Amino acid sequence: MLPKDYKIKMKFDRGASPWITSITHPIFPIALEALEIGFDRKACVFMDVGALYPLLPN
Repeated sequence: MLPKDYKIKMKFDRGASPWITSITHPIFPIALEALEIGFDRKACVFMDVGALYPLLPN
């Protein structure tokens, strides 16, 4: 919830087309390294119903 003196403006974005690749694609280690640098924790990837999600441990 935003404080009363804050406003939020949202604009619809149609998003990107689905992207399919193998888990061995070079983007995965790069993305995981970026998450680790940004969140200061090691990240991993899991698959659920055909979609891959990055995970950051608590």
